[in-house]
Amino acid sequence: MKPLLTIILFFSFSYSKTPSKKEVLLSIAQKYLPDNVVVLKKYDEATVNFLARGDSLEEYICDFSTVIHEGFHKFEDGINFYDDTLRHYRLDDSTTIAIRKFKSFPSRKLNDFVPTAIQKEIFRYSTYINSADSNDDTQQNGFLGLLEEYAAYYQSLKAYTSTYYFLKDTFGWTKPQVWINYLNNGSEIYAINEFKLFFSWYLQYSKSKSPDIYKKIVSDSNIKRLYTKIDFNSKQLINTFLVNRDNIIANIKSRTEYQGGIIKLVGTEVGYNIDEHVKTLRKTEVLLKESNQKILKQLKEVIITQND
Repeated sequence: MKPLLTIILFFSFSYSKTPSKKEVLLSIAQKYLPDNVVVLKKYDEATVNFLARGDSLEEYICDFSTVIHEGFHKFEDGINFYDDTLRHYRLDDSTTIAIRKFKSFPSRKLNDFVPTAIQKEIFRYSTYINSADSNDDTQQNGFLGLLEEYAAYYQSLKAYTSTYYFLKDTFGWTKPQVWINYLNNGSEIYAINEFKLFFSWYLQYSKSKSPDIYKKIVSDSNIKRLYTKIDFNSKQLINTFLVNRDNIIANIKSRTEYQGGIIKLVGTEVGYNIDEHVKTLRKTEVLLKESNQKILKQLKEVIITQND
């Protein structure tokens, strides 16, 4: 039995009504993203319905990663309190990392350091660095707010990568438009790289202008643990996605036309630029290889093995 049919029948027998978007996405998460089930369970249904756009699963499955991302923030609100001395970052069922709070400067300070031309090249720069809203987490809590978004986009990337397996099990290769939509909604694959650039610039700026903050960041073992775990796992997820992407394109080849990065169904006029996200991924990789980004090594956790 197809997983989608199993989901529908389960909810039909259990509730005798059409399952809500939250219920359907929860069933998907239970099989394909189990470490986010507890997060999604606590996310209110009305917001899930708002974020998951469209009436059919074929439409709103493309927003699964967004739902998980925003659900993560809401979950974090529930485990962190204003007067706590620690800020907790939940990565999965077995890993929650607590970092002692400290005062740091708003991320918009980086506007004085990052060249305008580079700012314009980074998709999420205006949202998380150049925001005028002082209440934004990345402004109010500076580096700790950036870590929060870094962790949230890690959850997005996990959700986006796992969606491939749900779509393959449910639709196979019979609905190429589903796969086109999936590949067209893949900005998660370079989000982690963008935040690594933000961290690098934050460290470079603070080392020069606020050395006490710089020392606080690079001497915190739990910051290093959080950064390193997400960095390592995200690289594996991105590599997995790239392999899966090639598999998708190969399997829908007979029903699509793909040229110059634009893909469309055979006999239709509407095309989708599915190469843009991969190009942005490669661009951020190039930026991260520049010599001044070596400062990120200060955030790497040193793993001691028995052979060391």
